[in-house]
Amino acid sequence: MQHFIARGITIKGRQILLAYFPKKDYYFLPGGHIELGESGALALKREIMEELGCEAEVGSHLTTFEHSFQNDTEVQNELTLIYGFTITGETESKVDHLEFRWVSLDDFKTSNFKPTALKDFVMEYANGGSMPPFVTTLT
Repeated sequence: MQHFIARGITIKGRQILLAYFPKKDYYFLPGGHIELGESGALALKREIMEELGCEAEVGSHLTTFEHSFQNDTEVQNELTLIYGFTITGETESKVDHLEFRWVSLDDFKTSNFKPTALKDFVMEYANGGSMPPFVTTLT
């Protein structure tokens, strides 16, 4: 199955906002599926409103990331557009299956973050660096 995803990175001080999936005990970047006819930036803005109930200002495209993973019994492929973004308002989850947490960059280094292949690039960006325009785990 193929998924088209928009995710974002927002940093406040030395903390990064992450989605947490308690059922499987891992973190990931906030965002979600891009709907048919929707831009990645608009999808991220919509997902932030739906999941956190706050406005997001989506900035520039940071990278495109493609990878695959095993999800229960089938292989999943994702093509993910990643943007910088800022939010106004509180970050309180509006969905039952996720929590949203501001995680210190020190804790992020040792967190169970998915996809793991993206973690070092996110850390580099969070510390003032840049991201490569395209990252893939596929051969």
